[in-house]
Amino acid sequence: MRGLPGGLLSRLVNRLRGRRVAPPTPPPPRPQCTVSHHGECRRSDPYAYLHSSQELEPVIRDENRHYRAQTRPWAGLFATVEHELHSGLSSAVWDTPGVSEGGPSTWIHYRRVFGGQGRVEYRRKNGSHDECIVDSEGLASETGEGTVEEVRVSPCGRWMGFLVGGSTLHLRPLGESLHPSRTFHQVDSFEFLWDGVHNKTAVVFTETLDSNLAKSQVVMHRLDSKSLPLSLLQATPGSGQAAWSVYLSADGRYLFVSRSDRGQNEVLFTQVKDCLALQAPSADLFSCFMPQRQHVFYMVDHKDHTFVVAHNALDLHHSCLSTIPEDQAGRQQDPAAWSPLWTPPLDEHIEGFECLQTEILVYGRRHGCAFLRILNGESPPTDVTLPWDAIQLQSVPRLVSGRDPVLPFFSFSSPVRPLSFFSVDVRSCRIHIAHQEPYFDTSSPGPSRTPAKKPLCPSDYALQKVFVTPPNGTASHPIPMLLCYRKGLRNFQEGNPTLLRFYGAYGVGVDTSFSPGNLALMRRGWIIAFAMIRGGSEQGVGWYLGGKLANKENSFADALACANFLRVQGIVSRGHLHLATMSAGSLTAAHIMHRAPSWFRSCILHCPFLDVLSSMTTHKDGLSELELEEWGRPEDLPEDYCRIQTYNPYDQLGGLSPAVLASFPSLLITTSRDDDLVPLWNPLKYVIRLRWVHQQHLNPSLSDPPQKDPLWLCRVWQHGGHVGGADRAPAEVTFLLSMDSKL
Repeated sequence: MRGLPGGLLSRLVNRLRGRRVAPPTPPPPRPQCTVSHHGECRRSDPYAYLHSSQELEPVIRDENRHYRAQTRPWAGLFATVEHELHSGLSSAVWDTPGVSEGGPSTWIHYRRVFGGQGRVEYRRKNGSHDECIVDSEGLASETGEGTVEEVRVSPCGRWMGFLVGGSTLHLRPLGESLHPSRTFHQVDSFEFLWDGVHNKTAVVFTETLDSNLAKSQVVMHRLDSKSLPLSLLQATPGSGQAAWSVYLSADGRYLFVSRSDRGQNEVLFTQVKDCLALQAPSADLFSCFMPQRQHVFYMVDHKDHTFVVAHNALDLHHSCLSTIPEDQAGRQQDPAAWSPLWTPPLDEHIEGFECLQTEILVYGRRHGCAFLRILNGESPPTDVTLPWDAIQLQSVPRLVSGRDPVLPFFSFSSPVRPLSFFSVDVRSCRIHIAHQEPYFDTSSPGPSRTPAKKPLCPSDYALQKVFVTPPNGTASHPIPMLLCYRKGLRNFQEGNPTLLRFYGAYGVGVDTSFSPGNLALMRRGWIIAFAMIRGGSEQGVGWYLGGKLANKENSFADALACANFLRVQGIVSRGHLHLATMSAGSLTAAHIMHRAPSWFRSCILHCPFLDVLSSMTTHKDGLSELELEEWGRPEDLPEDYCRIQTYNPYDQLGGLSPAVLASFPSLLITTSRDDDLVPLWNPLKYVIRLRWVHQQHLNPSLSDPPQKDPLWLCRVWQHGGHVGGADRAPAEVTFLLSMDSKL
């Protein structure tokens, strides 16, 4: 039998891939759901009844059924993408750099990672003897509490502590100790204390006693005796919500307690030897380094009888380093009286620092990308040469508590490089990449139908930094945007498919870490654009403050300006610009879709926060001070209520015109039943109301009814939490490839 002509076959395949399945009929609104706030603020919420799980279940079933029916023609593409993403993962076993205890023993501690399995072993070796202390896989099955999130070894080498499931602290003796294992619950952070002179060891941890962070305390438990845990510090009544954490100075001499509360923090400190000598609670044990100030963040460390502080107390928009003598700390709390150590240029901001024996390593961001600088006494600051794709650095946590790092380690990841660890040679100002997580760059299948695999080479890709002018001169800095793409892209200035990513809320920037999904798109000629809009902290505290509360409109304007830049510069042509974000970033994405729907071909929103007003007025149980400081207090302040209502995406749907609906982009909204941050009804109310508004505008008597059948999909997974499960990445890539007709 003769085959179909090539052109006809191609048209049939394209028609099958683009076939639209009729969306589910949206449940009718209930207009009687009208509420009044502050006397004059009235709001109609026709789908408020979906807050009930009983009313929501039929909607979930209909949406999942529609998703499966619509994506069934994409099953082959989904399988190809899923295999490609998974085949890139390596099963190689590799070890992290070792850390010496530096105490009475000579053990070297390190981690062994089993690629592609999510399994980690914590090991130690002494000469030819090498043993496993904790196996994360075995521990998870033993305790049933999830993954190991934080591990510490006591400086004396006799104890190991590990935080499991984010709240349970397990302490296990090492070697031939006769001490039993111990467990503590509701723990947020911990450190080991050790006095080598008197051979005393204890563990200190922060304990949260309620879900609202209003009752926290610092507890010490001696490990060399049978004494009961001792409370060192407790939250005072009426002090409000605060997240507490403990950490040790680099030299192990001081214990710090950081309390973050309402967008600022304060640090308390005491000497380790005083803690270990304590027999009963004492109100005078801790001193406050500097009381809380609004929007002031600071970090403290100690070296050479001097405290080193990174802070923005002198200029909210610009951090600097200062020092204060050991005998003045806690008494001299005025930052203006501290000794200035180093002030970075105005286009840089400090994200952290590490105190070494003679030097200080400072790391942060310059125009959205990483810098690392060495400060050494009176010598001029020296830049460390970093990899070309280093966007943000992280200091690798010490495996052994309180050891002064001679060879500091950092980690970083980029859109084209998996997680990598490197050490710093402070003498030559160079780095040595100790390890890079293996990943294979899988090409398209050849004649044998077997994808060719080769180790991912970051130099095969390009990372270009561009700057977008903020609208109306509302920002002191231009908006950094990173364009990532495969080198040799033929049509770079002729309109490539482009995915615009951003976040811009809670001081959290856009995620530029390595993603197999982004890599799969770049292999196919896509450009990934990472926009660092206000509301994030890529350019310091001022950048964050410029996109919250009454300044939230700046986040929307920045995102719209970045999208327009891609269009005007010819990087993307009409019909090939796509959006992707999650959680609070979805509010910005929905807002700019409502303003300029014709600019975007499709949009992906994961666990989106699309009904801020309902969450903050009728479902306040899960709210913390963090949400109130980010968005406002609509329940208490009429001006906050009215401001949020103007940009709340769910409320905006009622005012969308037929012209906006006619050009509205395709949507993929994904969420999980076990998401504990954004209620399940939040995204579902949005998509249901969007369908209803669109259906009403189909009335042929309207002068400008919508002409196209929209593709708005919503997928509710059973599991996956707030970040999503294993199916999220292949589902998103499949959706984008199916939406862009240029491929």
